[in-house]
Amino acid sequence: MPTLPLISIIVPVYNRADRIGQTLDSLLAQTQRNYEIIMVDDGSTDRTAEVIAPYLNAHVFYYRQENAGAPAARNYGFERSKGKMIVFFDSDDLMLPSRLEEQQKAMQRENAQACAAGFYINLIGGDTYLPPVQGQESIMELFINRKLLGSTQSWMFSRELVMQVKGFDTELSCRQDIDIAFRILKLNPKVALLRKPLSLFIDHEGAERIMNNWNSPKHLDSKSRYHRKVLRYLAANKRADLMIKALDYYYWDVLPSYMKLNRYGKVAGYYGAALEASKDLPLGSRLKVLASAAKSLTHWAAKGLKG
Repeated sequence: MPTLPLISIIVPVYNRADRIGQTLDSLLAQTQRNYEIIMVDDGSTDRTAEVIAPYLNAHVFYYRQENAGAPAARNYGFERSKGKMIVFFDSDDLMLPSRLEEQQKAMQRENAQACAAGFYINLIGGDTYLPPVQGQESIMELFINRKLLGSTQSWMFSRELVMQVKGFDTELSCRQDIDIAFRILKLNPKVALLRKPLSLFIDHEGAERIMNNWNSPKHLDSKSRYHRKVLRYLAANKRADLMIKALDYYYWDVLPSYMKLNRYGKVAGYYGAALEASKDLPLGSRLKVLASAAKSLTHWAAKGLKG
């Protein structure tokens, strides 16, 4: 049997001494054995390096950089990787044993450049995300409509795709995984959809977690940077239907937090995003977008005021 191509698993890690061992155990249990694990320590101040040390071998590599954020750490790891297929994974999640094998085989079977799989949330057999069945909607339409997620727990990419988009946007402090998936999907690659949970997303408390600091102005600005990329793309393609969905997701993502921070002046600016994105649409389509945007903006701002 011919050897399957090398897969690189790239894991940024910051102050995860209490969790990184379990993550590494799950990666080392993969049924596809031709892989490398590249750990990039983003300036941890705890015992992370000490916990990782016993795992290091010819297939598990450890690098350390000054704290620069997860996107920079992922790019650093990618530059040092050798795999033809790339999986970016988080340092507090777990990978089921057959994930690499099943995704790689799906890509080969369908001659695909990427593969999206499902994942469990907190408990194997519990809440589950599965990629959609592709019908009439394109992959990008599924993504904009939030049926296909951009989470790191889901994706495997060809090396060429990651190179084409030049890796992660280091200006983003959050939404980096969704952003790279979006930019890759803009290339219109063939994507294999694997409707099976192959990872375990762990939702937990921790000061270092982005998800526990959504109200940070830095993270809110990062979210806006991502959403405006999407709106520019949809404006260029004159997709009023998808713009309505994208604007609602944008407002859901940022407005409640700004209301909690008492930054009410931001509301007008976010309606300005709808005005800008829709300016070149036919008048009827533009009016639909603006009416929907006003409704979404009011709804999500009110949600934030209610707490």
